[in-house]
Amino acid sequence: MWQLDTDPRAAHIGAALGYLGDDDRAPTYRVGRALYERTWHNGEWEGPDEDMPESPPDFLRALCTCGWTSPALVDMSFELPPHPDRPAAYQLTGQDQARAYWLAHALAATSRALPVGAADALGQATKWLRTLAGCQPLAALALTRELRAAADGFEAGAVRHARALDVPWEDIGAALDTTRQQVWRKHRSLPPFTDEERDILRPTRPPVYQHEDGHPPYTVTDVAQPGE
Repeated sequence: MWQLDTDPRAAHIGAALGYLGDDDRAPTYRVGRALYERTWHNGEWEGPDEDMPESPPDFLRALCTCGWTSPALVDMSFELPPHPDRPAAYQLTGQDQARAYWLAHALAATSRALPVGAADALGQATKWLRTLAGCQPLAALALTRELRAAADGFEAGAVRHARALDVPWEDIGAALDTTRQQVWRKHRSLPPFTDEERDILRPTRPPVYQHEDGHPPYTVTDVAQPGE
């Protein structure tokens, strides 16, 4: 099971349900009076040994503790073969596909949660610009103009991406401290994602949210399965 570090309330914990053959129900196990569906993680079924399936799943489906499930089954036989033109991070297996489905959902659902270190970085940049304004005001004004233009571009890109992830206009407006109607009027003419661009939201590879040093601004950690 997976959890984002930007989700301290643990409102969106993900997992991959395993399915055998054409059965539309995942194998289950019981803990006390509660019945749990078995998940598949790192090459193993999770849960107690009693009634453990003897073979790995044929299909997976991503799910989240908030009630969300992925729109499609993932074929466990899927695997992108190594290729010199494809980064290692894109050489995925079936389990990686299910995780990418959940990750796109979880990032959208927790999109207002700041990544670790983001607030400190913004504070340092603001402090530096404030100092510059006191000693080199014209330079500070020029830099402020550039930052404003960049922020407008970032805002448009973020709104477009949020809509591609089906984030409601109400949530987008709240993040910008404005109303649904105002943000819709401002950004309604943004072009929709093309099929190629939507690939980052589909399980062909993980979403490409990362810093210039190659590390994403969040981490995904494993959490314990019920009954373990």
